[in-house]
Amino acid sequence: PPVISLGSQYVNGPTTQDFRWNTTCEHIRKNPYTVVFKVVDNVFDTSGLAVLKQVRISVVGPPPLDVQAEATSEFVDVTWESPYICEDAADDYFGGFSVWRREGSNPFPIDNCEPGLDGKGYTKIVIETEEIMDGRYFFRDNDVERGRTYCYRVLAKFALTSQTGNSFNEVESLPSNEICVQLSRDVPLLINV
Repeated sequence: PPVISLGSQYVNGPTTQDFRWNTTCEHIRKNPYTVVFKVVDNVFDTSGLAVLKQVRISVVGPPPLDVQAEATSEFVDVTWESPYICEDAADDYFGGFSVWRREGSNPFPIDNCEPGLDGKGYTKIVIETEEIMDGRYFFRDNDVERGRTYCYRVLAKFALTSQTGNSFNEVESLPSNEICVQLSRDVPLLINV
């Protein structure tokens, strides 16, 4: 972020000021920004005392919204909201979506400072997709077995692009909501012997 002056007039202490930074999708990155606040007790010359306070601010990607899943006995269709709020980021910064799956639910609380799904028990089953069907982003999971419960989450990904077209400094968004479906067995089960 640029250098911003919150005021140069002397104010009797204690006082408060609001710091506002209107972030954009292009500000999303893995490492936090460092913001330094400086307060000087005499703005008319250089003899006053100063206090510096350093704050780290993380800008994370918003989660894909409204993830839904519909199961048949052969596949699961996973869809989510289109358009995605950051899909038109400048310089092709938005790099599509990844789809993650696990057997059984993991309703962990979303931590706004911890994007991604590493360590949460999910497996990435789609590295990158932007397929759209019927006005929604879409993925069909054909690698499923009857009688199992599958839970899905979606991440958006962002990356800078080099002059030669290679992606670098990739970062993931906050995870979407979890959606779980159970595939029907379609076989008779013994319930009394």
